Amino acid sequence: MNKFINFRKSKFIFSLIVLLTFLCVYKIFFLSKISNNYECIEIFETLEKTINSNIVDKIKINELNSKIKQDYSNTSYAAMSSLMVANYLYEQSDLEGAKKELVWLINNNNHKIFKSIAILRLSNLFIDNEEYDKALEYLVTPSNSFDSLFNDRIGDIMFMENKFQKAKDFLGIISKSYGKG
Repeated sequence: MNKFINFRKSKFIFSLIVLLTFLCVYKIFFLSKISNNYECIEIFETLEKTINSNIVDKIKINELNSKIKQDYSNTSYAAMSSLMVANYLYEQSDLEGAKKELVWLINNNNHKIFKSIAILRLSNLFIDNEEYDKALEYLVTPSNSFDSLFNDRIGDIMFMENKFQKAKDFLGIISKSYGKG
C-alpha cells in the first residue's frame, strides 16, 4: 500500500512540476510579447510625432520605419507606418520612395485591409504618371469590402485610356453592387 501511495505522490508531484514549468514558460512568453507590443507602439508613436513635427528629420523617419518593418513586419503597426511614410514621401514629391513603401506593404504584410488601401494608393501614383497598365496590374485582387473602389479605379483608367464602353461597364458593376443597377 505504501508503494501505491508513494507512486501516486510522485506522479502528483511530477505533474505539478510539469504544470508549473508550463505556466512559467507561458507567462514569460506572454510577458515578452506584451513588452514587444509596447516597444512597437512606442516606436510607432515616435515615428508619427516625427512626421507631424515642424522640423522633420528624414533620417530619423527612415530609421524608425525600418525598425518597425524589420522587427514587427506582420503587425498592423508596420502597415500603418508604411502608409504614413508613403504619404509623407508623396507630400515631399518623392514618388519613387512612396511607391517602394506601398509595394513593401503589399508584399510583406498579411492584413487585407491595409494591402487594399496600399493598392489603391499605389494605383493613384501610377495613374498620376499615366502608367495605366501598372495600375491595372495591382487592381486585380481586391478584398470583398474594396470591390467597388477597385472597380471605380479601373473604370477611371478605362476612361483615361478612351475606352469608354469598358469604363461604362465598370460603372454598371459598381451601380449593381449598390443595388442601383
